[in-house]
Amino acid sequence: TKIIPWGHKLSFAYVTPDVHDEELYELAIHVCETNQVFCSSCQGIFVDTNDQNVLESIGVRFFEQLKKANSFKGKTDMAMRGRNTIMLYKDMLEKDNQDRILNAEGVSVTIKPDKELELSYLFRNVWIKALPRTEIILSLKKHKNHLQTCGLFCAEKDREELVTLLAKAGIVRITG
Repeated sequence: TKIIPWGHKLSFAYVTPDVHDEELYELAIHVCETNQVFCSSCQGIFVDTNDQNVLESIGVRFFEQLKKANSFKGKTDMAMRGRNTIMLYKDMLEKDNQDRILNAEGVSVTIKPDKELELSYLFRNVWIKALPRTEIILSLKKHKNHLQTCGLFCAEKDREELVTLLAKAGIVRITG
């Protein structure tokens, strides 16, 4: 029996470049329903790519789906929207412009150049990063005590390989 240590956990989504907009919308609905405050809530999205253009494209596509889901579910608390607006503005001022921040209607997607797992700003603010499948174990294994759920969005032909890699990295739960 695997013992799951107590403590803060992080969850994320992992998508392949062929992810459908309907799947991105389902993920956006999850982000809006949970406001990313549960251990099983998606903090960000890793994309199976090294191509910056693919990463940007999926980031923009997810941002559109997140705005649509936000409109459908209703906006989050005004205090949280204000807090996150200030945090994102601070990021824009302090960063060396490597992050691309898409921000509107109380939601945001930050396209980042690194491959590190991190907590998002919560309340419908998602990061997106490239993480090719060949680097999953190397990048995530060091966080094995903090990993919980991975929402996996891929073609059926890729599922078995990706599930195996994510499980080896320490993910406790893999779901659609």
